[in-house]
Amino acid sequence: MTKTRRPYHQNRSALQSKHVGLTIKTLTVISALLFVLLLSDLPAILRERHPTVRVTLYADDMVLYCRARTDLQSCLHTVQELSASNGLTINVEKTKAMKFRRGGRPSRFDRLRVNGQQIEFVNFFCYLGVTLSFTLKSFGRHLSSRCAKSHAAIASIRAPTKLSMRTVLALFNIKVASVASYGIEITWEKLTVAQLRQLDGVKLSYLKRALGVHRNARNRLVYLLCRTEPFCVELRDRFDLPETPAFLSVLATHRRKLVEVEPDFFDTPAMRQEDWREPLAEQRSLLCRHAVHGFHGELCEAAGFHDPRDSCVCRHCGEPCPRYHLLSCPVGLSLSQCGQKAPSASATPPLPLTADCI
Repeated sequence: MTKTRRPYHQNRSALQSKHVGLTIKTLTVISALLFVLLLSDLPAILRERHPTVRVTLYADDMVLYCRARTDLQSCLHTVQELSASNGLTINVEKTKAMKFRRGGRPSRFDRLRVNGQQIEFVNFFCYLGVTLSFTLKSFGRHLSSRCAKSHAAIASIRAPTKLSMRTVLALFNIKVASVASYGIEITWEKLTVAQLRQLDGVKLSYLKRALGVHRNARNRLVYLLCRTEPFCVELRDRFDLPETPAFLSVLATHRRKLVEVEPDFFDTPAMRQEDWREPLAEQRSLLCRHAVHGFHGELCEAAGFHDPRDSCVCRHCGEPCPRYHLLSCPVGLSLSQCGQKAPSASATPPLPLTADCI
């Protein structure tokens, strides 16, 4: 596959009209339209002269691909001639070639030239927002790029803890999901379990920020608090995607984790009350942090953050201290008292990411 960047006019500064003296910079939007007008007959000519070469033209980007290198080189000569006849020159520095193969390096005979200059061969290429690899079997780079742009979109949403949960989920679908899911119909069947979890992590990081809980809060509890499904499940339903083995594995793990949720979690104030879901709810972070960890670290005699054990004892009343002991502690501590003592979500020391965070 060879992608040729926009052939540029010999007068790089501008395209000038002899009749009206109009000057149009080549970097403006209309320059792409002028390019298409100048070379509108190019695809038909290439298909006629080189039937083995396929041509894809989008705006001012053109892709040529075929199975034989010699046919492709001959087609490049035709493109060069037609461009020159219209006063255009191919930008060789921005023209890239990629050979799809099972592995290994390209052969020493894999060489393509334009204007006497050799075209660079690459192993990865981004075309129309989708990063392709030379094997066409892995889309890890594409997924990482989409996730990075999704996190940037999340950062642009200011103070999500002050929004209603309905608005939080709507903004995710509008501003973030569309960015993360770009090209998903092409890449879906190639995604691995780890990559699907990476996609789910985009939504989880956003929801944890909106709830005001630590980034290591258990994902299953976050889904229950927000009354939503994993991102990969929403993508399957939205785009009617097939249930791949990787997807079924992620879904089975999610369902198993939901079954393992402690029954007392459903009796926490966050699960029984609705006020914190409204906009400007001051108690949202407090209630959600209690639902996630129960402020166990503030009650247990054992120091530091840890999962409740049978040996845990409440430092205030001396009784056994399960995760949600605060609700039944005879001392009568309030959520506000424990919330003030406990570090905030941003100040909590990070814990190692383990399977328990899923």
